[in-house]
Amino acid sequence: MAKEDHSVQLTEVLRGGKVQWDKPKHRDVMEHIRSHNPEIIYEDEHVIAYIDDEDSREEPAQAGEKRISISPKNSPPSLMDLDITDAKVATHLLFAIQQVTYKLGLYKTGFEIRANVLPPYQQNPFIKLKIRTGDPKKSKAATAPAAPAENGSS
Repeated sequence: MAKEDHSVQLTEVLRGGKVQWDKPKHRDVMEHIRSHNPEIIYEDEHVIAYIDDEDSREEPAQAGEKRISISPKNSPPSLMDLDITDAKVATHLLFAIQQVTYKLGLYKTGFEIRANVLPPYQQNPFIKLKIRTGDPKKSKAATAPAAPAENGSS
């Protein structure tokens, strides 16, 4: 069970209050891992990388696409809350990206890395970097802003 953290985060100061998470049930990544039991791709003492097909804002993965999430085991709730004292966490996140992509051969085909930061983009109160493969045009279309509606007036 996660220990309740009563420290004030930078995002709380900037936003003027507590952050309301879409999925507050999982207060840390290890609770999320225990409840979903995903395939672990890489793990060390600071981070864990796992297959993550659960994202209600994305289309289901197509055949051959990879979706992997990498999270620190203990970290501030958002990338905005990382500071210089979290250099070890940041280093391990980058190292995990390399290890996962070497292990899965993604360096041969290319990949993208995304990070959702704060609601409504970030659903859980833990940092999660996402490695995705597949058709980059499809990915670009899914994240592009909607075109303004045309009207007949000038």
